[in-house]
Amino acid sequence: MKAGPNLAEIDLVLQGEPTLDYSREGLPEWDYAVTVTRRTQPGRYEIYTATLQKRLPRFRVPLAPTDRDAVLDLQAAFARCYAEGGYVGRIDYRREPGVPLAEEDRHWLEAVLTERKLREPPPSHDEVALAAYGIWEQEGCPHGREKEHWHMALAQLRKQKGAKPESG
Repeated sequence: MKAGPNLAEIDLVLQGEPTLDYSREGLPEWDYAVTVTRRTQPGRYEIYTATLQKRLPRFRVPLAPTDRDAVLDLQAAFARCYAEGGYVGRIDYRREPGVPLAEEDRHWLEAVLTERKLREPPPSHDEVALAAYGIWEQEGCPHGREKEHWHMALAQLRKQKGAKPESG
């Protein structure tokens, strides 16, 4: 039986299913994965992983049978493509990502984008509290609507700063 080709699947999508079918049992949680299968061992998978908050992995790329593996630094490759492709001016970093993120990852992303001056800092607790108090007063001081007023104030302040309002 003739062996198939070497295969490297780079899964950088935060939703959907990978094309390669293997058990994740006993493996750590990850957001991104590179899976390498070699034609000489088609049932064996080399899995290189990363989370949203960590750098993308370096992985070994199998070449011709007589050649040594090449090592691809995926983070460096993406950084170079990003810089040379002018993506900083093409992406609206004020908007939320198109995929849902865990709360911890959302806060981390907000901090990174704010630090790099790609997004305005979120409103402070005091700013939101003051705006929520104003909404409460405008509505006649109703009881039991604190959470609603808080979210209204947050959306209002984000809109004033040019950011997309938080949903939910």
